[in-house]
Amino acid sequence: MNRLRRIALLAALALVAPLLTVTVGPPAPATAADQLTQLKDFYNANDASKGYVDLSQTDVSYLRASQATFGGSGLTQNSDDKAYAHGDPVTGWNSTSQSFSWVVHNTTAGAFVVNVLIQNGSGTIKVVDGSNSVTKSYTGVDNGYSWGNWNKTNYGQLTIPAGTSTITIAATTTPSVSMGLLSLELTPASQQSTIAAAVAAGKSKATWMKNSPLGAMYQWGQWGAYPDGSQPAWPTVYANADFNALAARDKAMGASYVVWSITWTQYYIAAPITSVDAVLPGRTTSHDYLQDMLTAYHNQGLRVIFYYHAGHDDNPNLDWWNAFWGVSPNGHYAQKADAINRWMNIVSEIGNRYGTQLDGWMFDDGPTYYPSPTALVNSAVRAGNPDRMVSFNTNWNSPRLTDYEDFTFGESNDGTRYPVDANGVITAGGFVGEQAFGTNNMDCGDWGVRTGDTGSISTCRSGVDMTSFAQKAAAAHVSQAMNQRMWSDLTQSPDSIANFTAGGQTVAALYPTATIDDGNAAVSYTGTWENRNPGGCYNNTCHNIRSSGASAQLTFTGSGITWNSILGPDQGKADVYVDNTLVQTVNLYNPARSVNVPVFTRGLPYGSHTIKVVTANNSWVTVDGFGVQTAQVLDDGDSAVTYAGAWQSSDPGGCFNNTCHNVHSSGASATVTFSGTGITWNSITGSGQGQATVSIDGGTPQAVNLVQSKRSVSVPIFTARGLSNGNHTLKVTSASSDWVTVDSFIVSHASTVDDSSSAVTFTGSWQNSNPGGCYNNTCHNIQSAGASAQVAFSGTGITFNSITGSDQGAVRVYVDGVLDRTVNLYNSQRTVGVPVYSRYGLPPGSHTLKLVADNSSWVSVDSFSVTG
Repeated sequence: MNRLRRIALLAALALVAPLLTVTVGPPAPATAADQLTQLKDFYNANDASKGYVDLSQTDVSYLRASQATFGGSGLTQNSDDKAYAHGDPVTGWNSTSQSFSWVVHNTTAGAFVVNVLIQNGSGTIKVVDGSNSVTKSYTGVDNGYSWGNWNKTNYGQLTIPAGTSTITIAATTTPSVSMGLLSLELTPASQQSTIAAAVAAGKSKATWMKNSPLGAMYQWGQWGAYPDGSQPAWPTVYANADFNALAARDKAMGASYVVWSITWTQYYIAAPITSVDAVLPGRTTSHDYLQDMLTAYHNQGLRVIFYYHAGHDDNPNLDWWNAFWGVSPNGHYAQKADAINRWMNIVSEIGNRYGTQLDGWMFDDGPTYYPSPTALVNSAVRAGNPDRMVSFNTNWNSPRLTDYEDFTFGESNDGTRYPVDANGVITAGGFVGEQAFGTNNMDCGDWGVRTGDTGSISTCRSGVDMTSFAQKAAAAHVSQAMNQRMWSDLTQSPDSIANFTAGGQTVAALYPTATIDDGNAAVSYTGTWENRNPGGCYNNTCHNIRSSGASAQLTFTGSGITWNSILGPDQGKADVYVDNTLVQTVNLYNPARSVNVPVFTRGLPYGSHTIKVVTANNSWVTVDGFGVQTAQVLDDGDSAVTYAGAWQSSDPGGCFNNTCHNVHSSGASATVTFSGTGITWNSITGSGQGQATVSIDGGTPQAVNLVQSKRSVSVPIFTARGLSNGNHTLKVTSASSDWVTVDSFIVSHASTVDDSSSAVTFTGSWQNSNPGGCYNNTCHNIQSAGASAQVAFSGTGITFNSITGSDQGAVRVYVDGVLDRTVNLYNSQRTVGVPVYSRYGLPPGSHTLKLVADNSSWVSVDSFSVTG
């Protein structure tokens, strides 16, 4: 193949950086013909295989490394046969004799801002056009905080003359490491602020992700299998699925959202999507099973992100792949504009269909959609919900692919890959400004079950690991989607469920949410609100109105607030004010109806706040209730914490708010003064950590060992419960010359009911003993099916603290006489004082929680934590 033909083929498959329009805010939806015309114009302008790249005077233009003329030897193009998905960077850039050159055509002379998408940027690199040049010197190696150390680096402004000229990039000093180049982005300097404003206006304004530490993720669908390896006929797997039971299970595990794979290794979408049918019939359904799934999760108060894969170029997907890309029988790809047009039609139809029920997109193999005019793409992926959170997976060989991205895909990010601020927003590197996010496996092996799999599903993350992982995610506001493998009948590994639950319930106990119902006296209304239940409202009541200017207001004390409402075709808009400041206009319209949906979430400094909902038109607006986050987090640098000794304030990686106090001298101390009924000290464990003692209110010190073979940050290392409601002190004293760390403290306002309290009654031959580590040195234990323990309490929430281990069984949990769920206490590792079950949002008043042993294995009652 000659060079021009080879370059032309790669051009159709590869990627570059984002193109941004000058329109502030999302552009008006394009007609089908307009959209395709814009795409073809874009690809033609940025295709160097025609001999030059046409520079835009209003948007970003792209000079792709794969289409450059190479100077010197040793530069290597991506040999990956899936360059359409993995990008087309050029590597082996390690000498001053090498260079990349492009011919460009510019209609008007002027300055262009140059951004270089570079890997391992090192030494000094110059971009030249004739007598004009810009230079960047790297000290060490540029860290993009991404796989492969890719970054997008601003080189300043380069003046480019009118007419045809040649742009060259080369190293002027020998690179310290071998580099890679993906592209140069050229932005007209006169348009920079306009483009930035368009991006800012076009991105999501949602904040819920930072306050959602754990989500469940499933790569489950037509590609899967039953435990015998067989594949269900399409669409049997969806038709037989009990989504209500699955959503309830995920809620009980402690998930705040679900990442649901609507496609993966095979391309089938379980909904009547006509844009899919237009590409290849037979890959959709007449019944909307995705709506069934969305309704089930939203009824549990969980958000939903769709994971999307464009398909694969191998069987059994070859028919879809060829139809999507327009691949001819001899293997040649049609122009990429046609494929991107098909994809935009599909995602915009899905987005409009589900509206605000669809909270996010995660597009895998992001380079598949790159290059593309990202302002136009942005209007497609946010169709139906402008605040939908969007991410593209950059794989391992490129930085951020679009400035419109809201959060990192975060594959295998354990929360420490990126430096973040107190809200979990990335502060440096190629993804600066995005919400940090992680996708990680709970189970061993592949991300999902595939047809033909018969081996058992086993978990690779212990309950102890998951608890630490979840706590770190909550403290750093870096949400983690935990992927679990699942058979076609929706069964999973019991260990995986138990270990996820250990982490989820720990977070729920440390960061409890109190539910304020719409009929609570703390909620005040102006206007003619109706108090009724249109079906499915929490506590069987909602306040509803369809009159502009009406309001509902709540004053609360806490560290965050959520407003729960109804979405539907008859619902309108409302302005939400927090502490008298307008922070968001919420659009409640959706083609399908969902009840008890968290439509607004905001994290706040702990204290007294006010939320006010003001109706913005004459369509229906509903107040179902509010969720108040009641935990108080005190950072290590808070004025309530005082230090004695040679403590250092630094961040060894992953600390809450990017700071920890560390010391390695015996006798140094940290004292925190707080008001509440409990407190948790978060620290670091690892091989270099030492020992400490902890005392409450000057009492007897308790020894704490921070030594672990594996390093973990923001670990809840000590918890005190059951304190009187008032002022207290906690003192940490280092007991060795190894490191002791103070990361943060979490103050709770829940009362603790011990197992030996008179409020707890037992039936059966329970043993009152302490197998080690029980609260107040006592636990009640039994191994007899049918035995029960019941606690009477007054409040709006309760947590059951127990023991998990290899000898533990299962327990049925009843709230006010109604079975809520069965809790599995089995775990391969033994842990005492684990919050295995939590229930919040009960009506204020008296309640009962009853535990019934489900089998003859051990069941332990350690204590209960009650939220007022």
